Amino acid sequence: MNRRNTPDAVLMLLTRIREEQQFPQADVAEQTELSQAALSQLENGNRRLDIPTFLDLLDFYGVTPVEFFQRLEASTDATKS
Repeated sequence: MNRRNTPDAVLMLLTRIREEQQFPQADVAEQTELSQAALSQLENGNRRLDIPTFLDLLDFYGVTPVEFFQRLEASTDATKS
């Protein structure tokens, strides 16, 4: 795994999961008690992602931390090829 790009990869994967599940930012924000602006800032890397928020988002998306990191590793391995 390319550790240098890991924060960007985490944010990109979170955004991809939201988009795959066809959740508008406004819906996710409402259900996770974030503002839509805060979620947008997170996804764009303009706001720090803390662990509780990360776990809340995963819970909302129905993705376990293990599943998330397996998928992250697979996506970063794929970009190396």
